[in-house]
Amino acid sequence: MNHSVLITPDEARRIALREAGISRAAFSMQIVSADMQRNLYELAFVSDDMAYCCFVDAETSEVVGFDSRPRVA
Repeated sequence: MNHSVLITPDEARRIALREAGISRAAFSMQIVSADMQRNLYELAFVSDDMAYCCFVDAETSEVVGFDSRPRVA
């Protein structure tokens, strides 16, 4: 695992919300993991009608993966 300066969890959440195009959500999971050569935040969150998963590079702030789907009631 690289020991570079990582973005904060709050920064990762803001980036994920921006990628989703929403301003608020309930986060159910937020972890930092090493994926090959990079540190990634994996964030799972929901809004009123959608569920999201976003992967943010913890060193560069780049969104490297994103998925959304309607929430099942």
